[in-house]
Amino acid sequence: MSSESLSNKKIIYLVKTLDIGGAERFTSDLSKYFVNFFSEVSVYSSGGIFADELLKSGVKIYKSAFTANNGIKNYFLLKRELSRFFENNHFDIIHSQHRYFIPIINSLNLKKTKIVYTANNYFDDYYQKLIKADAIVGISPTIFNNLLKTMNSQKEKIISINYGVTEIGNQHPKDGYRIGYIGRIIKEKGIFELLKAIRILKNKFPDIKLLIFGEGKEKKGFQKLIVKYNLQNNIEMNDVSINLQEIYDRINIMALPTKLNEGLPISILECLINKIIVITTSRGAVKDVIIDGQTGFLIDSPTADSIARKVAYVINNIERFDGLKSNAYKEVKERYSSAQMFEGYHTLYSNLINL
Repeated sequence: MSSESLSNKKIIYLVKTLDIGGAERFTSDLSKYFVNFFSEVSVYSSGGIFADELLKSGVKIYKSAFTANNGIKNYFLLKRELSRFFENNHFDIIHSQHRYFIPIINSLNLKKTKIVYTANNYFDDYYQKLIKADAIVGISPTIFNNLLKTMNSQKEKIISINYGVTEIGNQHPKDGYRIGYIGRIIKEKGIFELLKAIRILKNKFPDIKLLIFGEGKEKKGFQKLIVKYNLQNNIEMNDVSINLQEIYDRINIMALPTKLNEGLPISILECLINKIIVITTSRGAVKDVIIDGQTGFLIDSPTADSIARKVAYVINNIERFDGLKSNAYKEVKERYSSAQMFEGYHTLYSNLINL
């Protein structure tokens, strides 16, 4: 693995935003690491909470008016914007975190530029057939297999590099039951069912606390329900933070009752490596790390009642789960470490540059 082959090369990461989210944190981690190896590392996005930290690390930030939006009109506006940008800026590698960008990049016919696409989510639609890249990366075994099944014409380009996270040595709260939710405040994430579950659990555990770390288009509606159900003392809304210690020091259970066919949420890996018990649904690639009752807990259907039952079970038996937390820690440490992820991408980039 040669660092010299990258030292005079430039890489740019394309990501919709730099706000809360797995693809965003993943982009931030890669950018901060590879700024020490490439001559220039840049990120092209709509901006967000990670931008200032990246700038301080020496990463260039290019802000777009269109990367965060969807729709046909926006697609062509973004295509025009990217066309003008790449006419004036050459990069040896373009690494896209969203498949949305790939057809646009391919249409620009950029010579001497290698294209990398990391699949952060599970897809099985026609759009998969439009993805053409020099390397296509799955972030977990399930996502890797999903790529193999849905992108037959690109099989020789598909590789597996698992997400990577780092242990932060957090101190779990000792003063009660602190449940965390980290993610977007939208109905599809199951957060409204989680709120109703807290309403149920409050009767048995009056001091239970749900800490929300996130933003989203349905935040105002969510806050109104907190008042309606008289849960102001049980649900705490927090600003999005890039400081993981601030989040994980404050919770001992994480609940993510998503209804979406997710990839593998980075927040789940972060919780497991920091010995926080995870309660989630068996969607997408979650089963790559969560084995029900062995490394975490799965809910078949994210209803308020099912969430409340599972949370109550964990609270009532929390002293019995040291073995479960150790199993989860070992699984993530061995298969989803930051060191392994960085090594995998270093090798990939070097190989592409040397082709």
